[in-house]
Amino acid sequence: MWKNSHIIVDDIFQGFSDGNDAVLTRTELYNKLLKNEVDLENVNFILGQGINELDLRNMLRSLDVDTSKFTFANENKYVKASQNNTHKHYFQNILVSVARRLENKTYEMDLMLDGGNEFFSDHMTGQHVQGMAIIEAARQAFLSVTEQFYLASKDEKFYFVINDINIKYKRFVFPVASTIQYTILEERLTDDRMSFDVSVDVIQDGKICANTLVSFTVFEYNTIDEKEKRAAAKVVSSLLEQHSTTVLDKELA
Repeated sequence: MWKNSHIIVDDIFQGFSDGNDAVLTRTELYNKLLKNEVDLENVNFILGQGINELDLRNMLRSLDVDTSKFTFANENKYVKASQNNTHKHYFQNILVSVARRLENKTYEMDLMLDGGNEFFSDHMTGQHVQGMAIIEAARQAFLSVTEQFYLASKDEKFYFVINDINIKYKRFVFPVASTIQYTILEERLTDDRMSFDVSVDVIQDGKICANTLVSFTVFEYNTIDEKEKRAAAKVVSSLLEQHSTTVLDKELA
């Protein structure tokens, strides 16, 4: 039976749809429209994760559906953060919106999941969003805030190093509207590096679902690049030496 209000989610969240009568995937909605199973007189769509209003309206328009009596509730009103700020090559792998400053050291972002995201391509269990996607969202949050508010005016290239990361899962995160609150607990800024201790909360339905504590350092790229090259060369040299010793021992046996 058709309900006037439905949450619409991306097809990848089929498990969430299967478990809740008021939730439809994009394809399920499309099929219901084809079969005339939608009461077009009074429809309220609540946009869940992986769905945007423009895409949904275009789908309805392609089916010649009059949407004059439709409402579209969408709590995520901001665009995704940039590929540069999140250090991602592919747009579908970006999980956070542009950041908004709430207070001097506190920022807010929307969680923005995409069905084509790398974390959903090979593992989906049950109705909730998998934990690794939440960790990646926290990682993108600290990258994006730092790039947007600390590095945007700088011409140099920078390198981020995670010193410590700890996440506590408190509740399931489901594929509906969620926000990320990012708080800088401590910052240490010098001429050649920036170090931060931050707290990243994923909030859904007014409740903290996951909290991540991260300590990270931002170096000028040339500084860390040389250290990385020396460390890599040392490991390669050590492995070659070990292999050479093993071969020599076999030859002498």
